[in-house]
Amino acid sequence: MTNRYHHAVLMKDYLADSKVELIFLPPYAPNLNLIERFWTFFKKTVLLL
Repeated sequence: MTNRYHHAVLMKDYLADSKVELIFLPPYAPNLNLIERFWTFFKKTVLLL
């Protein structure tokens, strides 16, 4: 991801007074991506039948 506008100080200051909490995730985290977990399950169980 090349858009880093959500890391800008202006954006952080704007959201500081709101109920929004920024949670920064790593650029690619397969363990946090549900479709990656599904494909792992699918490959291990369904394709081996």
